[in-house]
Amino acid sequence: MSQFETTRWSLVYAARSDDPAAAADALAGLCGIYRPAVMAYVRRYCGNLSDAEDLTQSFFERLLAKRIDLVADPNRGRFRQFLRAAIGNFVRNHFDSVSAQRHWENSDALDAQASSESPEAAFELAWALTVLERALAMLAQEASMAGKSGLFAEVREFLLDPAAHLDFVALGARLQLRPNTVAVNVHRLKARMRELVRAAVADTLSDPNELPSELRELRRVKANR
Repeated sequence: MSQFETTRWSLVYAARSDDPAAAADALAGLCGIYRPAVMAYVRRYCGNLSDAEDLTQSFFERLLAKRIDLVADPNRGRFRQFLRAAIGNFVRNHFDSVSAQRHWENSDALDAQASSESPEAAFELAWALTVLERALAMLAQEASMAGKSGLFAEVREFLLDPAAHLDFVALGARLQLRPNTVAVNVHRLKARMRELVRAAVADTLSDPNELPSELRELRRVKANR
């Protein structure tokens, strides 16, 4: 069974390596994975994309400088909550400074999308989409190794959202497969997708008993997007 090459708490552990280069790579990988979620949070405060990118970059630079591997402890709970709290504290501290306040007073007005959603909600949605997209990427890799890239590309859109029988009829006609065969393939891929998502989410937790509630939260966020 394939595993995610880079995960959450596993990267935190890797960042504790005695090899400085390996530790730096692990930390950079950790930040790279969750840049979209952090960026989504920051965008609720910034009036333009450039400001948001600058602040996001500053957050990760500070996080790396403070050695996240020493600050983030898997025994403290869910990595999602740790990172959300970390960016929340960073943004509040940033806007509390006098120089930062003067800067942002001159920024463009918040756009409609940014003002209609809370930073926490934006973070949670981006987090959920990150988990799902990484699972899809792994699934695509597995399909490629099995020589089924073409089939995966055709059914990908049905792996996250329900499909009707007529969808399978149309897809079967394009692929020269029976609708039932298409439905079976979609069912198997969805099952594998759920396994990959569970594995990704489980790696963000210190207590396996929290997995059901964390998966429910992911489904709730996805359903409300």
